[in-house]
Amino acid sequence: YDYERLRDHIVEQILGMENATQSSILYMRYVKHEPLVKIATVMAYSYDRVCHIHGEALIAFYNQYLVDETY
Repeated sequence: YDYERLRDHIVEQILGMENATQSSILYMRYVKHEPLVKIATVMAYSYDRVCHIHGEALIAFYNQYLVDETY
């Protein structure tokens, strides 16, 4: 994989997550490089709520895509 192909693959995985809210937060954070404070404002959630959803989203991403990966 070159960098661009890997990036595109990860973006597709983020967009393919089952939970749309989690997907949106990961997309804004890791693709758009937005800080969690801004994401909270955009999504009309508290900062604490966004932090909580972000943590859940990372776990969900891991479980959906990485748990069976072998390196």
